[in-house]
Amino acid sequence: MTTTLYSATSRFSGKCEFCIYPVVQELQDETRNIIKVSCPGCNSPVRLARLYGTMTDFNCDSSCQNALGSVCECGCGGANHQRGYIPLIPGGEVSADVLSAYRKQVANQQAGAAKRSETAKAKRAEKEAAAQEELAAQVDLFTTTNPAEYAWLKANADTSGFADSLLSALNRYGYLTDPQLNAVTKNIARDAARAAEALLPVTPAPSGVVTLTGAILTVRDQPGFAYNSTEWKMLVKTEAGWKVWLSVPRSLQDAFHADLHKFRLGEYDGARSLDGLAGYLVGSTVTLTAEVTPSPTDPAFAYGKRPRKAALQEKVQVNA
Repeated sequence: MTTTLYSATSRFSGKCEFCIYPVVQELQDETRNIIKVSCPGCNSPVRLARLYGTMTDFNCDSSCQNALGSVCECGCGGANHQRGYIPLIPGGEVSADVLSAYRKQVANQQAGAAKRSETAKAKRAEKEAAAQEELAAQVDLFTTTNPAEYAWLKANADTSGFADSLLSALNRYGYLTDPQLNAVTKNIARDAARAAEALLPVTPAPSGVVTLTGAILTVRDQPGFAYNSTEWKMLVKTEAGWKVWLSVPRSLQDAFHADLHKFRLGEYDGARSLDGLAGYLVGSTVTLTAEVTPSPTDPAFAYGKRPRKAALQEKVQVNA
């Protein structure tokens, strides 16, 4: 089949939306592609669009001359497209049989479009229902396979943005990724550890100068008292069970910088992470002496100052 590109004709066509009257006009001098005229049947405004034609090997027949669309693809190249609706009388009338056939054609086209729309809508609804059923089955499988994780998500969704986001992801996709599931498992273990710790007898923090040994849980920097300065703080849980918040001793900071210098020289063979002071210290056991003051609201918590004689034990986990 040979074709030419779409070419503009001098014919404009449209239909009246009120009385379903075909309006086709030949306008040789019109430069616009869209014009508005009055309907010959009811005098309502009608929008006419320029017809475009493409020359092909298909023979031109009545389906072209009585077409509804504004594009012609047949042997006439647009010359005969919708010519059957051009009024033979200058006043604009068309014969009753032509008008009846046109209205019937439009009605059939609209009925077919409506039927196709309803069929497509029914298929979409059926597909969506099947997808929802499959999603519900996947969620049920997850809750059966991971009852503890699902229970934790439900219990914490109202108070934890993390749990709420994962529960939403589960209800949307029907599953959690392995990293997401592992994160939930870690949170369950953390909550269980905290609950078990809460049941242990509370050991009150002492007062005065104390030599203590404990695990470094947290290391954090904060603005210091001097202008534009930084102060490092750490949380230590002692072997007796009470916790103390105090400054990171200068000797520990110096040890970090010394090991970092060795690392840059290729001489470091330790097991501590050198990715910042926190990574270097957290997880270590420290022994030090400090002046301790118990918290007025939590007997198992204290504030320390003037830490000295600090010594680190080796970290169990390597995190280089």
